[in-house]
Amino acid sequence: MKFYKMKRLFVPVVLFLICCSLNLSEGAIESESLFPDIKGWRLTVTERVYGPSDLWDIIDGAADTYLGYSFLDLHLADYENDAGFNVRVELYRHNSFENTFGIYTTERSPDYHFIDIGSQGYIEQGALNFLCGYYYVKMTCLNQGDEVQNSLIEIAKSIDKKLKQEKNWPVVLQLFPPGKLLNSERYFAENFLGLEFLHSVFMADYSKEEGEFQVFVIKTENPEDVREMLKRYLEFTKQTCEISDGLFKIHDPYNGDIDIILKGNTMGGIINCEVESLRSEFIGLLEKKL
Repeated sequence: MKFYKMKRLFVPVVLFLICCSLNLSEGAIESESLFPDIKGWRLTVTERVYGPSDLWDIIDGAADTYLGYSFLDLHLADYENDAGFNVRVELYRHNSFENTFGIYTTERSPDYHFIDIGSQGYIEQGALNFLCGYYYVKMTCLNQGDEVQNSLIEIAKSIDKKLKQEKNWPVVLQLFPPGKLLNSERYFAENFLGLEFLHSVFMADYSKEEGEFQVFVIKTENPEDVREMLKRYLEFTKQTCEISDGLFKIHDPYNGDIDIILKGNTMGGIINCEVESLRSEFIGLLEKKL
């Protein structure tokens, strides 16, 4: 009887230890499998994988921004060749394509030199970053020159192929009126306009003779979620009215007058635009797209 009790206890413990061992092995295999072997390059994969709890250890100043976009883990590797080039590769994985797109756009500038790698990439002297599905890939090399730039592109293409991610682009961006400035699109996972209740926001820049402004779009799973955001925004600006599909004019003491259109599970608006006729024009264009 005593032996039977011990055996019942022993089996779950063994299974638990096996599962832990498998999980550790899967983590190691996953990290190694992310980086391709490339002819002419020696690959060294860093054993340590950084997660949300220790990201500060490697990117202290920027960690909070990455965590705001639901960062999952960071894998590191180095490629070195006989010419003495050392290319450091950082793979930041996030929990959704939208969040990966968001962190990528926080570090992208419209005037960068863009290249066709992953969903989109850009290259500067000694650096190449690209958006690849759930991964934000960052590459750096301390050397300079055309040979280095060509090496960055070679390694980036191999990593893109290895990761096997879909070349997505946010579908929500199709809802924006025509004329947005090239590569100005951004995604705010949280704290849009400095307000914690406004989140999951896509935004793009526009420029007309009358001035520059931004258009934003929020699309939620159900109408109740986006209506709650609008309700709280109206309460924040001390305005009261019935929440139903239609046009709203927000008098924000910190962000100026904002025109908003609500339609089903989608809300869009025009911000940083002082010209009322321009706001009316683009809110009309936005309404047609929603």
